[in-house]
Amino acid sequence: VRLITHPSLNCASRVQPRALNPAYFNMLVRLVAGLALLSGLGCSHPTVHERVDPMQFEKNGELPPIMSYHMHALYIDDGADSTQRALDFREKFVAHFNVTNDCTSPVLPQPDVCMFEVEESNHDAPTPFISGNWAVYITLERYQEIQWWSMQHREDLDLFFHPNTNAFVHDHARWSTWGGRQWPLNVETLPTYGKTEGEYCNYWGCYFGTSGGSGDDDLI
Repeated sequence: VRLITHPSLNCASRVQPRALNPAYFNMLVRLVAGLALLSGLGCSHPTVHERVDPMQFEKNGELPPIMSYHMHALYIDDGADSTQRALDFREKFVAHFNVTNDCTSPVLPQPDVCMFEVEESNHDAPTPFISGNWAVYITLERYQEIQWWSMQHREDLDLFFHPNTNAFVHDHARWSTWGGRQWPLNVETLPTYGKTEGEYCNYWGCYFGTSGGSGDDDLI
């Protein structure tokens, strides 16, 4: 099978990243790392890329480049069958792609595909995910082949693919892709929640206008 790479998958090569203010970057890393420590594992937290400042792109009417992806396999962590199916798929994924590395950081970019630890829901330290999930860090170069294979072999599991641009809420609620059924997300746990003026985000998506996005509000 020959993989055809679409230019849109390599946003970093098309858009020149704008460097983050060092103080802002350090603040993001500390904030996201703190959330990771609180949750115990940190596999549900976004990757922070030093070379991308989404606020600078927004000021110029542009979108920030996609620097990497995460894939999450969601399951009911109180359900033995659901959990086992998810863990079985994780083993198949690791074997098929010969993933030998665990991610060395829950928040910093990784040089290649790597596995985060399996996460159970923790209501004392909530993450965007309301139940169990396992996650993998995906480089741009590997995204297409991993997305294709995962969609064809997921069986009845639900998969969630989201980019990493440092615009954490939009990465999860606007620019993400679901394989299977869409699960609600607790986007209020993300560091950039509530930072866009006039925007309201619930567990299904983001809207401009009144709470819940009803009436004439625009879904974005």
